[in-house]
Amino acid sequence: MQKRLIFTAAVFVLAVAAVAAVPPADNPTEGMMLGTWTRLKDVNGQPSGKAVKGGGGIIVLGGKVYLVLGNNKPDFMKYSIAANTWVFACSIPLGPDKKKAKKGAWIVNDGQHVYVLKGGGTNEFFRYDTLANSFESYASPDFTKGVKNGAAVCVEYAGKKYIYALSGSNTNEWKRFNLETRGWEPASPASLPVEKAKAGSGLTSDGAGNVFFITYCDGENRLFKTNIGTWTGSWTSARSLPSAAPGMSSKRKKVKEGACLEYYDGKVWAVKGGSTREFWVYVPERDSWGYVGEVANGVSAEGIKCGRSLAAGTNGLYCIIGKNTNEFWLYNPAGIFASSSEPGVTGRRMSSTQVQVTAASHAAGLVQVHYSGKGQALLTVRNCLGQHVWSGTSSSGTFIIPGLQPGSYFLGLTTLGHAESRKLTILR
Repeated sequence: MQKRLIFTAAVFVLAVAAVAAVPPADNPTEGMMLGTWTRLKDVNGQPSGKAVKGGGGIIVLGGKVYLVLGNNKPDFMKYSIAANTWVFACSIPLGPDKKKAKKGAWIVNDGQHVYVLKGGGTNEFFRYDTLANSFESYASPDFTKGVKNGAAVCVEYAGKKYIYALSGSNTNEWKRFNLETRGWEPASPASLPVEKAKAGSGLTSDGAGNVFFITYCDGENRLFKTNIGTWTGSWTSARSLPSAAPGMSSKRKKVKEGACLEYYDGKVWAVKGGSTREFWVYVPERDSWGYVGEVANGVSAEGIKCGRSLAAGTNGLYCIIGKNTNEFWLYNPAGIFASSSEPGVTGRRMSSTQVQVTAASHAAGLVQVHYSGKGQALLTVRNCLGQHVWSGTSSSGTFIIPGLQPGSYFLGLTTLGHAESRKLTILR
């Protein structure tokens, strides 16, 4: 029997409430309208001409995204969020070891300045002044083996700010940098909760004194947390990040180079690195992980492998892929998918970008999506549970979606500066 298509023409609105709601403990993504990925301007203009690679990392500060290129190069770049453009900022100093930023480098900010740990087994630590557009050498953390596959996070508590940093280098060393005294000092707990912090170890903080730490240990992607305000000197075990995405038990992955934790919108978001595309979310109050989907909805040909690959901004989570590419993406957890098409749903309306849906071949189950507008567009298809079904990019004004079974779907079209959602129902 032929399949018939019903296109719901009502304009959808942003379902903010659906994302903010506390999800069930066994699956944080259940009931959530998951977000969308938008490809932004690729990194360009770097003097070295090299792409983002080992040690590459990003941070968001004051309407800009700052990038350590890594790849054993000194290039330090900045991206204008408003203009969607990259420019070369300056070079990271060679320092006493005469080394460039490479594997293990990390970038962090304190709300005013940007700080860089150069990695590559060095202890070099720099502060970047955004107004002067220059770096200044700061006190060394004097880790036993230097920083390699390290991580850092800025934590504010009781009116004071600290940068907590781990060395990596298969040690359990971590220290904190006191922004008031501009010196390194012991952290509490005195060491990490594992004997060896390996590649892929990461840190993030929720802004309330809680610090989260992830590493691969004892055959699991172990997650720990501590609160710097209690000074109890102890770590608490949390639920481990699953080793495999749902339905992919044969592809078990551990956190490796490029893995990253980033706190945003009350949740901890994570990528596993190691050339994987897995993207996860952890809800602290439920101590539960949920699988979000593939980074860039699988559009990117590469998996993440660099340094600090995620950075939170007001618009969502920015992401670099690394692995010798210049791809740069934005993930908006709020998404463009609505829980209802009825009038009166709270939220802002989408852009006026037009979406038309027609059937290319009922019997073959193909669906054509036509859109107006210039430039590359990203189309994502999710089922009624919010699960990712298909995605693709096009610059021709047409998408062809194969193999959709009878049921209800949400189509999300995203172009630079525009977003639109439509409901599609396929009947037998």
